[in-house]
Amino acid sequence: MSDDLNGNRSEGPGRRTQDPQFNWRGFMLFIVAAMLLSAGYIAHTYQSRPISLNYREFKTEVEANNISTAKETPLELFRSDTTREEYIQGSLLNVDRLQDRLADKNSVGMKGPAQSGPYLFRVPVNVEFQKDDLNKLLAAHSLVINSKQ
Repeated sequence: MSDDLNGNRSEGPGRRTQDPQFNWRGFMLFIVAAMLLSAGYIAHTYQSRPISLNYREFKTEVEANNISTAKETPLELFRSDTTREEYIQGSLLNVDRLQDRLADKNSVGMKGPAQSGPYLFRVPVNVEFQKDDLNKLLAAHSLVINSKQ
């Protein structure tokens, strides 16, 4: 009877239950899934980083017909209302002339020189002052810029 008062019975409806055990398998599975998701996000971030060109380099690439005109990678003019920043973004077909600029980008996930494909680029512009020169340059090479805000 003294066992009943202390609650030390081993069987029956009044017995105490054990504390739940920690699920190490589930925890490790969660850690592995989180690592895979973060690795994919980081890889995507590095590969989609555009190459920064100045206007002179952009003009050289346009004159060399090195700008992609594919629907997947159109030439676009981005304007930010808050910062008043304007830039042209598109893709290059070949980056042979920019190998020295890509040397440091390869360490963070850019495509290597042996691989082909479109390379994203970004050119800061001031449309108000460069409008005439930009229109002549693009019209001479049959390029069209889509405007985005």
